[in-house]
Amino acid sequence: MTIERLTPEQEAELPIFREEWLQHGLSTAPTDRVRAEEGMRLIYEATGLDQPKHVLWFTSPALGALAVGALKSINWVEGGQLWGQLGDQLGDQLGGQLRGQLEGQLWGQLWDQLGRALRTLRAALRRASARHPRHERHT
Repeated sequence: MTIERLTPEQEAELPIFREEWLQHGLSTAPTDRVRAEEGMRLIYEATGLDQPKHVLWFTSPALGALAVGALKSINWVEGGQLWGQLGDQLGDQLGGQLRGQLEGQLWGQLWDQLGRALRTLRAALRRASARHPRHERHT
């Protein structure tokens, strides 16, 4: 069954649904590895792809990236499949996690810095204005 149109009730729930899944994506809570691996296996099964022989877990995206580099440098590969799986899994995980985290952090930092710069500029203009009041021109 293909959904071609949302009901008004479904449309009203979209912001709630979006927020729920955004929070999942931004979460730093520990992963339920059993559920995640089961979900991954179901996806592989549904798409007809071979199941991964190994699932590697790391405590952070950064550590995962380091592990990929280390594994690549020592050529720890099983016919190329392990590297491909690692690249795909870590690319997806890192891409989603880092994109969400960095986007939020960087935008937050950018807005904070911009706000500080504007406040500093505003304060400097006020001080300059107080020291040098405008002179009215007499014609």
